[in-house]
Amino acid sequence: MKRIHKVAVLGAGTMGARIAAHFANAGVPSYLLDIVPPDADGAARNKIAAAGLEAAKKSKPAAFFKPELARLVTIGNFEDDLKHLGEVDWIIEAVVENLEIKRALLKKVEAIRKPGTIVSTNTSGLPVAKIAEGFSDDFRKSWLGTHFFNPPRYMRLLETIPTPETDPAAIEAVAGFESDRGSALQDGRKINLNLRNAQSEFRGAARQVGDPGGSECSFGRRAAEVNAGSAEVAALGHRNLHASLGEREGQRCSGLSSADDE
Repeated sequence: MKRIHKVAVLGAGTMGARIAAHFANAGVPSYLLDIVPPDADGAARNKIAAAGLEAAKKSKPAAFFKPELARLVTIGNFEDDLKHLGEVDWIIEAVVENLEIKRALLKKVEAIRKPGTIVSTNTSGLPVAKIAEGFSDDFRKSWLGTHFFNPPRYMRLLETIPTPETDPAAIEAVAGFESDRGSALQDGRKINLNLRNAQSEFRGAARQVGDPGGSECSFGRRAAEVNAGSAEVAALGHRNLHASLGEREGQRCSGLSSADDE
């Protein structure tokens, strides 16, 4: 089974930085990368990733078990540091919920990653398979959704969202990470990500809404349900669902009208 020794998190916003922090809690070093600010030079090229890490260090409740664990997170940017993706075992995309932005970044990832490197998205509103549509066979086999809940340290759930093309070995590796690392964490809070294969659940939800194929309809409905506590994320999930399936089908799956989304 593939072992996870080092990861990269793409996107140093609220979720990305805290995901990197929680890997540090498990003793796993990471690269935390984000865009380069306009006209930035030198160390300022990492300003956005640095700000994300600083926010995680200062967050309340604390993102890190111990402040010194922040040393396991190495900041960088998408222009200078994507080369480091060849060193990692798992790449987690956590950039803005925009299909084209995600695909453009992942095309760069595809050219750099080692074959077999797991790549996942933290999306909560876009169809996972659609993000990697047209990518290489190896990429799609190593591709899945891994939806962390905010804040990752305290919301002890990681929802795995495989596509029909995801290699079971990739799912096993993510689940194995939970098994191997979970008992090693201190202060009484095991990582306890409760990893699970959500595919059968999605298909069950799809049958309930009349989509026995169990693809975007079930994913979009589930994305809204699991984020019911966040009106903003839930609305985004419904809007993406409508855009993906068309207005009529999107309404059928989500149970919302366009007016509800606005």
